[in-house]
Amino acid sequence: MQAAVSPLLPPAYREPVLGDLQERFRERGARARWLGYVVDVVTTVPHVLRSQMRRVVTRGSAVPGDLRSRAEKLQTLVWIRNAVILFSALIVIGVFLLNARGVWHFNESVSLAMTIGWVGAAWRQYALRGRSTVVPTSLSWQELRAFHRRELTRQMDLGCCEFVYWSVPAVLLILYALAVAVPGFRVRAGVMLLGALAMQNCAVAWAHRKDRSRYQRELDRLDQEVEQA
Repeated sequence: MQAAVSPLLPPAYREPVLGDLQERFRERGARARWLGYVVDVVTTVPHVLRSQMRRVVTRGSAVPGDLRSRAEKLQTLVWIRNAVILFSALIVIGVFLLNARGVWHFNESVSLAMTIGWVGAAWRQYALRGRSTVVPTSLSWQELRAFHRRELTRQMDLGCCEFVYWSVPAVLLILYALAVAVPGFRVRAGVMLLGALAMQNCAVAWAHRKDRSRYQRELDRLDQEVEQA
């Protein structure tokens, strides 16, 4: 259960909130433990998210000079990015379920492939490979610098290959429909869907390039601090 709740929490709050939830879980009786845990999660997580958003808005975009503050700021921004992307995946699933009614046609197969592609790529890219982590508390300056550098490098290495890979089944279905003239599948719709997939991958690549530039500036700053030390 903690593995499912952990990604919902900002890194700065993750350990204390999970510890508090686990303590309440142990204090309850055997019959009420799981129901009480779910209720605690539903009531606690929104409050923590609201507190974190208020903290980000209050801080603004300025990055403090302290290395620990910068490392925590990075993890917070990574968590916000991941939360937005995963929330968009839920919206995509909801839109598909609303439209997938009545008789199943080839169009629904294409929509399913596109939905699975976005959700699968988002989960692999941001919930697994690009997840946020907690900044350890007991680290020397050198250890903290090494940790921060590893995290920056890990985020820079994400790329957009996952989204390209997961969009291949939908592209193949669309090309198949255009090649054999599947009944009910219009050429114009197929071209528009191919364009939408291309724009999706271009948008992901542009966002990653923008993030990569910001991470590179932070890496350069770390190198300058070492030279000045």
